[in-house]
Amino acid sequence: MLTVDSHTDTPWALLQGGFDLEDALVSDSDVRVDIPPQGDSDAQDGGGTTPDDVFTQLKTMIANTDDMNSPQFHFNFGLAYIRCKEFEEAISEFSAALGGIDNKAECYIKLSECHMALARYEIANDLIGKALKLLDLSEKDRLSLIYQSGLVYKEKGDPQKALKIFQKVYDADRTFRSVDTEIKNLLLRSWGWAMAVFNAAKRE
Repeated sequence: MLTVDSHTDTPWALLQGGFDLEDALVSDSDVRVDIPPQGDSDAQDGGGTTPDDVFTQLKTMIANTDDMNSPQFHFNFGLAYIRCKEFEEAISEFSAALGGIDNKAECYIKLSECHMALARYEIANDLIGKALKLLDLSEKDRLSLIYQSGLVYKEKGDPQKALKIFQKVYDADRTFRSVDTEIKNLLLRSWGWAMAVFNAAKRE
């Protein structure tokens, strides 16, 4: 039975036990690249934009850019490739941008999203681990990185670890993105799995 902690009003039955967030984010032993590719829209920054629309925007971008080797140019090009779901090309652009772009945390997140979309979960979380070690990281960027790691574990097929990571975000900011919905959905999924096991045991 799920219980509710009186201090956070959040179910804790699946959150018990020690948890080292940094270790969870960078540990190679916990991540296996053997789960089907994700379909979560969080990793795809496209909406209803068509490839033709994107390439029209790219032509405009190139025509109005003096320095096509600037980090911001590569970053914007990476975003355009994500909209076309060309994740390998996007990775190349974000990698080119990473060294000189101001908001390195956001660039790391985009790189992580691309690798997650390609089911490279170990790489996706390794990137988050590196980003969390950046100096002068803002609280918003820190939460965004931790949230992204939760998404990676969710798509990898590790709901318990994803739940623990989302709980860290929730404890810091209950209104951050859709963290409350992520927690509820994971709990409902776990509850449904538990009920299925219980019903199967009853039939035996």
